[in-house]
Amino acid sequence: MTRDADIYDLLSKWMDRTITVRESEALRSRLRLMTDEELAFFLSLLWEEKGREKAMANEDTLRLMLSEIRRKTRKERIVTMCRGWARAAAVLLIPLLSALSFYLYFNPVQDERVGMGDLVVRAEKGERSGITLPDGTKVKLNAESSLSYAPDFGEDIRQVNLKGEAYFEVERDESRPFVVRTGYLDVEVLGTCFNVYSYEEEDVMEMTLISGRIKIRRHAVPSDEIYLSPNEKALFDKRSGLLTVEKTDNRFETAWLRGDLVFRSARLLDVLAKIERKYGMNIHLGDSSIADDLFTGNFDGEYVVDAMELLRRHYGFTYEMQGDDIYIMP
Repeated sequence: MTRDADIYDLLSKWMDRTITVRESEALRSRLRLMTDEELAFFLSLLWEEKGREKAMANEDTLRLMLSEIRRKTRKERIVTMCRGWARAAAVLLIPLLSALSFYLYFNPVQDERVGMGDLVVRAEKGERSGITLPDGTKVKLNAESSLSYAPDFGEDIRQVNLKGEAYFEVERDESRPFVVRTGYLDVEVLGTCFNVYSYEEEDVMEMTLISGRIKIRRHAVPSDEIYLSPNEKALFDKRSGLLTVEKTDNRFETAWLRGDLVFRSARLLDVLAKIERKYGMNIHLGDSSIADDLFTGNFDGEYVVDAMELLRRHYGFTYEMQGDDIYIMP
């Protein structure tokens, strides 16, 4: 009975969006061990308590979630549940099931805690993740990215460490600045929305301001500071140490949040690297003559084959897919 109560309590917190990182992992672990019938029972109880209106409050978002589930997850859970229930109950609970499936499979936040060390949240290759920090700040992680923060986060300063790409919606608190630390730069804000692109294997870092104001400070000497206004982007070249600012289009900079890949005069090798990251594939380019060709275009397809077909038509190459590997041939 205690175990059942715990599961119900965790599901209730998940639905109310009050669940913590540690509780999220506990819920995810337990749900993976549950049968469809057990899950159906708990969701029906939740439905009776929370009501249909709340569950349907964001129907458009749930529909988008379901679209991603069709690409990335098992379909059996929803199908089996619909067969086992009366038609009316199935129709009412599908939004809950869609969101829960998204939570379990499309958005697999991974957190780690070693002793009293930092909490680490990861998004693996081919995944995107999201987390709400203890202060209420919302963070969305792009593929192959990680965010870490100390157990005492927010007591004196709100500081996180980022590897990869993340979008931040910072909860305003003038007494406690919010700092994003990367390998070369610190980004400090009070309350704003911004995007940080900081993959270790790439030579250029980018910080884009959506709203508010941010301060960027370089670690190395000279540790100069620059400030960004909305629709501005700072670029830091790791090789030269040069830090510059330019105007930008925020829809372009945050395209990954919508599941899009947008390129402006990008080398084909860089284009393929981002396709690998988004779709969780390994791409082998067997035609070096086009590696440095500059490509401009937009990929908004649900499947990796959509992107590959666009490139095939543009460059005239052939390709072969074998599991998670794609081989490009002249």
